[in-house]
Amino acid sequence: VARGGLSDWKGEIGDEGAALAINPKDATAYVSRAWARGNLNEWKGAFDDASAALAIDPKIVNAYIDRAWARDNLGDFKGAIGDASAALAIDPKRARAYENRAYARGSLSDWKGAIDDANAALAIDPANVKLANFRTGARVNLGRAELLDGKYPDAISNETMSLKEEPGNALALATRGAARYYTDDPAGAIADETAALSSDPQNAAALRFRGAAYVAAGRYQEGIADESRSLEIEQSAFAYQIRGEGRYLRNDNAGAISDEQAAIRIGPSVLAYDVLGDAKADSGDAAGAVAAYSAALGLQPDNPDIAAKLKRLQTPPNSRSDTPLRPSVAASLDDYGDNGGDRGKSADAFAPASGPPLAASTPAPSPSPSPLGSPKVPYKEKAAHPNVGPPGKLQMIARGTPGQPAHSSSNP
Repeated sequence: VARGGLSDWKGEIGDEGAALAINPKDATAYVSRAWARGNLNEWKGAFDDASAALAIDPKIVNAYIDRAWARDNLGDFKGAIGDASAALAIDPKRARAYENRAYARGSLSDWKGAIDDANAALAIDPANVKLANFRTGARVNLGRAELLDGKYPDAISNETMSLKEEPGNALALATRGAARYYTDDPAGAIADETAALSSDPQNAAALRFRGAAYVAAGRYQEGIADESRSLEIEQSAFAYQIRGEGRYLRNDNAGAISDEQAAIRIGPSVLAYDVLGDAKADSGDAAGAVAAYSAALGLQPDNPDIAAKLKRLQTPPNSRSDTPLRPSVAASLDDYGDNGGDRGKSADAFAPASGPPLAASTPAPSPSPSPLGSPKVPYKEKAAHPNVGPPGKLQMIARGTPGQPAHSSSNP
């Protein structure tokens, strides 16, 4: 143990081995050697020694903690949770047990459980900076999972807490911006994604969501520019769909048709078919519009807006109602499910991948009437979720904590 206090882990392993040669039933020696082996990343040996100690005395808390530590580093996350829980059943004030269980839960994407355990450990040992950083990473990933589950207010809340713990975290900003886009807060989304891009200009997800927020806010030129920049980085159905929507709303029907067709090739979605149908209708291609709307209804048969537009195109002109059929600006969440995604790299180029977006100094043309019966306005529906970026910093935090002093019954 004295050698362990000096971080002489090899020396401690030798001393405990000598002690066990004299008394092979010395559970404490097994625990101390397990700890030393863990600090040398000898996880199989640490696991075996902790197991040997528990075979002699199943009430040794540090043996459960060390075996949980070893299991976690060996990839047995459920086993690590079990051992840490067993330690806490004996002594609920052991910070290392909560810490080990937090890491294992994070590895199983149980972000809420990981945060709860990290909070419990930090309440006992508030100086654990590594664990505090892990908690922030887990919270960022929890917000990201909530975004993908459509729990937008929860995602905003968790990413706001993450940003209090680590101001400027680019993934937290990008995720919160995406959630704000889906809750009809384009100004908040633009602010968050701009902040994320200030530290990570190549963040394609931030560019995609800022572009979508620009289009939702009627700033079509800036939205088109952001989606084009994102497509320089990676291909995405979402980016093509939003750029096509922006181009349609700027009366560029040909560009809209091209983009929506590209989006559909990557990942067919109701909204892409809807915009494609609108652009074809405005271009005088009634048959193409009917085909696009029919494809949209094939994905979502109960969509009343698209059904009404299809019916209108199939109704003789002298029998049509004057009721506008274009969607209006309204507070509405993602009605179109989760299609699309990111695959491969794109050779598409529009603007440099760095630098400010195009200024809003060139206004969009005034909305013109559509053959569908109302002026062109931003769609109330939100595009399907794209990839929102890689997992948070959690994956960059080492599992083990080599170099810690030897533990004792009083050590957290």
